[in-house]
Amino acid sequence: MPRDLSGNYTLPAGNPVVTATTITTTWANPTMADIAVQLNNVITRDGLLGPTAPIAFAVGSAALPSVTFATSLTTGLYLPAVGNLGFTTAGVERGRFSSAGLIVNTPTPRVDIAALSGATGSLRLGQSGVVNWDLQNAATTGVFSITNGTGNALVSESLGALTAIYITSAGNVGIGATPTTNLDVVKAAGDGGLQYRSSTRTVGLGQIAGAASVYWGAGSDLSFFSGSERFRMTSDGRLFGTALHNNAGAVTGTVNQYIASGTYTPTFSNTTNVSASTPFLAQWMRVGNVVTVSGALQITITTGGLAALLGISLPIASAFGTGLECAGTAASSGGGTTASIITDVVNDRASMSYIPSASGLVGYTYTFTYLIV
Repeated sequence: MPRDLSGNYTLPAGNPVVTATTITTTWANPTMADIAVQLNNVITRDGLLGPTAPIAFAVGSAALPSVTFATSLTTGLYLPAVGNLGFTTAGVERGRFSSAGLIVNTPTPRVDIAALSGATGSLRLGQSGVVNWDLQNAATTGVFSITNGTGNALVSESLGALTAIYITSAGNVGIGATPTTNLDVVKAAGDGGLQYRSSTRTVGLGQIAGAASVYWGAGSDLSFFSGSERFRMTSDGRLFGTALHNNAGAVTGTVNQYIASGTYTPTFSNTTNVSASTPFLAQWMRVGNVVTVSGALQITITTGGLAALLGISLPIASAFGTGLECAGTAASSGGGTTASIITDVVNDRASMSYIPSASGLVGYTYTFTYLIV
């Protein structure tokens, strides 16, 4: 007789026999044959007879798994939910397969391998139910990325697109990618090299191009950019800039030792034996903390033969202290008396000092050099 739906076996009709039943072939042989069939339908412990149809196990639990082992009854497999296969050790679920993939160390996963079917696969690492790291691969684009589980990419590598790798979420980095602060190494068409971009400026090393601030140019020149080229050192050692003269930015002080030039109209002070004076546009040049000035002026002397002193303002302020920080000369266009340019420590300016031979209006050209202190 076949087994019922619960797996129970029932003897053929005429069984069991009673006392004094005669053994006949019509009764005994069918009974023995039926028992033989059922014996051949079992799974033997020596492995010779295996199942010929699916085996249905009990649902089980993490504490008492459905498929287990003789020496460790709390380790094995069970059904935590429909469509899920759970793995348990020592009575605790350690992972499961589901339609979403493999989750290790459930129910608060630390490793989560998402389904690799379709366009994207991922390996997620986390704890307490929160994904902290997510390694993803998009098969359709060839992009591999590591994110922090909230959509902020930490590393991204693309085989077929422009993006090569980037680290973001306050770390930034870039290398051919998207970050706009704290280091960008970008290779674009017609351009290339190392590029650093902060929130206010861009700096790069590469071919001269666009809006970066430092670039190696054609012929091994080194150029500095800030929106456009500002300064260059040529391969043979020459230096030049495009905004050194009359730059609107301040070039004062002693800490930053500038290279700059410009023009200004000095302010004159008719200090001694001078009734009038007229300044003209003068030029100046600063290298480090030393400034050289040259220009022309007209001076009207009150009395000839007496000392005259004319104060001349500086293009860049200096706090003179020793009286030796400024020196120069002035010559009359008409061949008159030569004058000296000296330091005015009290007023922090230059002074034209001489004894004129006569009174009246005289034209002079002058030059002097001083130290910014």
